[in-house]
Amino acid sequence: MLADASHSVLRWEASVLRDVQGLNGHAPRFLGYVRGARVLAMEFVPGGDCAEYVLRERARRALRADAGLPPAVAADLARAMLSPLEALHALGYVHRDVK
Repeated sequence: MLADASHSVLRWEASVLRDVQGLNGHAPRFLGYVRGARVLAMEFVPGGDCAEYVLRERARRALRADAGLPPAVAADLARAMLSPLEALHALGYVHRDVK
């Protein structure tokens, strides 16, 4: 019985790896269960958070400290963040920790 359950988990893990391997070029690092929920953890992507990005763009564009990003820049940022999430959702996965 345990062997059947283990085999089922391995099949699930293999299918998840196949599904997400190419999304945005980042590879899965952990597949398994945490408190009964199936979990997939992807590799860390360096580069800072959105607040750091906004600060860098303001400095690069010589914008006031309280200025927002130009609409086209904000739209590009949103697309870059949401495109991989949209692909995950299309595969039936939900990302629970977007930073």
